Amino acid sequence: MTGVSVIIPAHNAEATLEQAVHSVQAQSYSDWELIVCDDASTDRTACVIEQFEDRRIVAISNPENLGPGRSRNRAMERASGRWIAFLDADDAWGPRRLERLLAAVNSPERDVVFDDIMISHHAADGGLRPWKALHGRSAFGPICSSPNGCEVPVEAYIRAERLLVQPLFPSRLVHEFGVWHSSRAFAEDAEFVLRLVAAGGHLRYWPQPLYYYRITPGSITARLSDNTAMRQCLEACRDMARWPEQVSEAFDRKIEALRANEALYDLADQFRRGNLVGILRILANEPRVLRVLPRRLARHLSYQAHRIKHGAQGR
Repeated sequence: MTGVSVIIPAHNAEATLEQAVHSVQAQSYSDWELIVCDDASTDRTACVIEQFEDRRIVAISNPENLGPGRSRNRAMERASGRWIAFLDADDAWGPRRLERLLAAVNSPERDVVFDDIMISHHAADGGLRPWKALHGRSAFGPICSSPNGCEVPVEAYIRAERLLVQPLFPSRLVHEFGVWHSSRAFAEDAEFVLRLVAAGGHLRYWPQPLYYYRITPGSITARLSDNTAMRQCLEACRDMARWPEQVSEAFDRKIEALRANEALYDLADQFRRGNLVGILRILANEPRVLRVLPRRLARHLSYQAHRIKHGAQGR
């Protein structure tokens, strides 16, 4: 049995896939297989995969576009590793990521281990320009200072500002308990993590950012539709299991926070249209928007300043 099965879903990823694969090949931990699922790409993604002469790399292809979640499912069906890890085709890993996550494992049968994520700009030369860590040491409760990482209660994960994590998890949770991705086009990764927990997985956090997440040009990572999709995802996850009371309460609070985010993006749209009536209506119905707005503006200005300073491309 292989140590870790690494899974990359790839759709029209010819510009970034090579860098993603190289970051797996550069791992200090070498007992891995890499399964790349070409999700009906129409560019040279298949050619990029074929250039690698590494027996640990396996390529499969979808006859039609299935999306990242179901593409990961197809690859997981082929996986032979004791552990499974995901990597998106436009992202990359630090060279000690697998070694570090495996060292943080406390319970091999149930630990779902994840690290912090380094948000990175897409540079003009196609490389990654690190910007900032997504979570930080106290994102999921008390400051995580243990050399072996910290256990994360599921309610702390749900309450976190961002639910984006990239876990390493035992393959038995997939094959014995039937944990698979749904066909959601957005938030399928957060839903999958919650499915792992519902099947008995325990979340464990290593606060060093070893996963490099690319802000891809032409994409908008926070939109009204995305907040709506995430809210709908969490509403479904709230009903997927008989969660303890504190977990259900965390779901309810997070769902209400996402409603405020939806109102914020709706407010921005009304500003663009110059619709004063629409602006006043939103402020009257969702006054929490005024508390969220300053923080979001500060974050946007920080992003733009760093992007311009390092010559990175915009969203």
